[in-house]
Amino acid sequence: MTSLESIRLSSLKSIGAKREQAFGNAGFNSVLDLLLHYPTRYIDRSTIVSIEEATDYADSGFQGELTIIAQVLTSTIRYGKRGRMLLVRFGDSSGEFSCLWFNGIKFFEKKFHSGDTYAISGKPILDSKGELSFSHPDLDFLSAEDSGAFYNTGKIIPFYSIPPEIREMNLGDNSFRRLIHSVVEQYADQFEETLSDEICSKHKLLPISQTIRELHFPSSQENLLQAGRRAAFEEIFYYELLLAMKKNSRIRLEEGNALLPDPNILSSFIHSLPFTITQSQK
Repeated sequence: MTSLESIRLSSLKSIGAKREQAFGNAGFNSVLDLLLHYPTRYIDRSTIVSIEEATDYADSGFQGELTIIAQVLTSTIRYGKRGRMLLVRFGDSSGEFSCLWFNGIKFFEKKFHSGDTYAISGKPILDSKGELSFSHPDLDFLSAEDSGAFYNTGKIIPFYSIPPEIREMNLGDNSFRRLIHSVVEQYADQFEETLSDEICSKHKLLPISQTIRELHFPSSQENLLQAGRRAAFEEIFYYELLLAMKKNSRIRLEEGNALLPDPNILSSFIHSLPFTITQSQK
């Protein structure tokens, strides 16, 4: 079987010479590198609430975080007691709410366009008028395909960290996700198992191929948790194994082998000295 580390990215349909170079500059040189590039976060349809529901949560004193999927309505610069700020209005079928940014305004003011769909995550609060508001929330842009996935299938959607070298090649979140999906579908089952059957059975761990599939495209929250558990176990297992190997090597080094001098050579050397050695020197 061909090593995944030896399969170049140019073998993939969407990767030509220029893109392969860009991926290489970002540290992706093989199919294996893509398989091991896990999502940084996920959004689960089951955790999504409407604006109306989020307002009720905030009104009840909810202290956690919520996620809303909504469309950009307006984006304006305002001036208040805290100085310059960006106010973006979002809406869904149940109402509207505001998001505020006091830092990074130059970056964010170019980010929002009317009609764009975002997943907005953060702690909901009610402003002085009793309207729902978020301050510096986490944002994930959702393409039309992503939005459909949320509303129609309820699937868990992964979001990846994409280096600028790759984004410059017109590969955004959705395109990068499709690329990873094709790699997972084609090569996940070729990933060589790294733990013995005995260890996997004893600790009830998922097989490595299923772990990779679930980490990239979870079929459920439970399977995502199990995949994360397998990945964490393996990391700790090999770390402890490395420590044990270093300890064993140090013990062998400390024990060493005694080097005993030849008594005849030593006696001859002592008698050849131009002086008589003392008792303590003996």
